[in-house]
Parts: sequence; structure tokens; C-alpha cells
Amino acid sequence: MEAIGRGDLDALVRLVDALSRDADWEGLLLLRDRSRTALERGLQLWPAAEYAEYRLAREAPGPFAGPLVVEGAGALPWARSGR
Repeated sequence: MEAIGRGDLDALVRLVDALSRDADWEGLLLLRDRSRTALERGLQLWPAAEYAEYRLAREAPGPFAGPLVVEGAGALPWARSGR
């Protein structure tokens, strides 16, 4: 995951896609965690962390996806229905 050290967001998005395709859920969690902690070093990699969580929630088995599905997560104010 040297893309994190380089702050290479494009490479991280491709890595999220590859890890998801290979069903490497632990690797995807690791990428998410390392992308989040990179903020402490001034790297803005939170989009990769969010994308990893999105893919986990949509594609991973329950033990990986379940903890990510929480009330209000992913709610976009302009996308709410109920009109």
C-alpha cells in the first residue's frame, strides 16, 4: 500500500476496486484504516477510505459489512425521498 505513502488517491481507488474484485475484505479494511490515519500526516485520503467502506457495505459478507451499516450513514440530504 505504498500508494498511501505517496498520497496517490487514483491508485488507491484502483486498489479498492482490485481488493473488492478479489474479495480481500481484510485488505480493504486495512486500506480504509491506513487511509484514515494518513490524515495525521497531512494526506487527504479520506475519499479512498469512504469508497472502501462503500464497497465493503455493498459487497462484503455480513461480518465485514454489518458494522458499517449504521443509522444515517450515507444519507444525502438532496437524495431523500418522501415528497
